[in-house]
Amino acid sequence: MHAREQRTGATENPAGRTRSGRPVPAGPVPGVPATRAPGLLDLQRLAGNAAVSRALGQRDGRDAPGARQQQRGGLPVPVQRGGGRAWGDAAHYAEQPVEHPEWPLFRSLMRQAGFDQDTLEAVWQLLMGGIRQQEEVAKSLDDKHLSRSERRSRRAGNDWYQQVVDMVGDHLRIGTPTMGLWSGGLDVNDYASAKGHTTLEHSNLGRVINSLQLHPDFSLIGPLWNLLSVSFVRRATGPVHIFIRAHDPDSVLQDQEIPQLRALQSMGGRAGRDISLIWHPLYTTADGTIREISPDLRLVDDAPYRQRDLCVAALYGYLLRLHDPGNPNSGRAYDEMRARLARDGHRI
Repeated sequence: MHAREQRTGATENPAGRTRSGRPVPAGPVPGVPATRAPGLLDLQRLAGNAAVSRALGQRDGRDAPGARQQQRGGLPVPVQRGGGRAWGDAAHYAEQPVEHPEWPLFRSLMRQAGFDQDTLEAVWQLLMGGIRQQEEVAKSLDDKHLSRSERRSRRAGNDWYQQVVDMVGDHLRIGTPTMGLWSGGLDVNDYASAKGHTTLEHSNLGRVINSLQLHPDFSLIGPLWNLLSVSFVRRATGPVHIFIRAHDPDSVLQDQEIPQLRALQSMGGRAGRDISLIWHPLYTTADGTIREISPDLRLVDDAPYRQRDLCVAALYGYLLRLHDPGNPNSGRAYDEMRARLARDGHRI
């Protein structure tokens, strides 16, 4: 998967951040070997771009302009994302991928994550081609004759992004006993990770992509996250912990990820997986602390539910009865809940 929070529904986070709000240290997931990509001649056939060998022939060349780096916590962090210069045209970066300002950071993080040189070059070229294709797709959506399903299909059908997932999707496997899914804000992702679960953004590949600003228009990157999300949840093998601060049936979590998990559950023992869904309703207090909501509407450290409806009931119950109107950290979740209940014909 998927845009997501940017990917899903409500968020209490300022716009313009990366999905995690900061680069996440990249490191190999235990038991997941680095995958070697096909050679660059194979990539040329795969990507259909004659500029691949010319552009990536600079594999050990100088860093892109405007991407001066400094060290922080052992990781290279760009101190200029575009450095005040105009963001380059997507078609230009597809032809000259190493001129993208995030290329040096991507290359460094991928190396730290255990990817070999051919793989990281191939993935980068595919990402650049994917952004260009998504830009063209966005232009085509201006056609007023397209139906809603046709628009959705076009927006999601990015061949370049799909090739990224096909090439390095194994690096979405989790390195902890349990998978974590989330909705309601980027800090919910960090909360789930701190509880010991692997989220998409903290998988071996996800943490690299999450550390980058591939394009200032996130709508061009959202379909990549959607594909990563689908591939990620298909790798669930046991309990999946789901953290929600807002209930949005149209979110990627509930529209795409949960149905994928239900399908895996229906396969039962034939799939060799014992998948269970464990839901956690969250509330952020005025001091910014995330707590879980118990069935008796107390804020506690851990409140697991085996049914989504019971989780949502606890979330709505707390927001309706105990939410502090002066608490800005949960204001958006509260407002969206009220709007949803009003649309459904409930009096508040």
